[in-house]
Amino acid sequence: MSLFTSWFRVRFWKRVAAGFVFGALAGWLIGPDAATWFGPLGTLYVTLIKMIAAPLVFFAVLHSVSSLHGVKDVAALGGRTFAWFAGTASLAVFVGLLVAHVLQPGLGVGFITGRRAS
Repeated sequence: MSLFTSWFRVRFWKRVAAGFVFGALAGWLIGPDAATWFGPLGTLYVTLIKMIAAPLVFFAVLHSVSSLHGVKDVAALGGRTFAWFAGTASLAVFVGLLVAHVLQPGLGVGFITGRRAS
């Protein structure tokens, strides 16, 4: 058994954890100077991820819709999609209002009234 095949027999979350630990260790050993060396590589990686995201989502949705076998399936998918959208939007609004209430952003900021700011 080669090293390559034995690596892929390890569970995915363990490989991710090992990569995180090795990456943090390498960053600690090399120091902040590594950013100048690895910066362009990181920028390229993020650009490639952004480039693949839209087509990946498009074809995933296209495959899901094309695999439906009737109006009943389409209606069920639409209902579930709307429910997920409404639920996550409601949760986002709740969390946003809660954080704004707790942190009170803008408290103590004075406003200039009656004259123009210079």
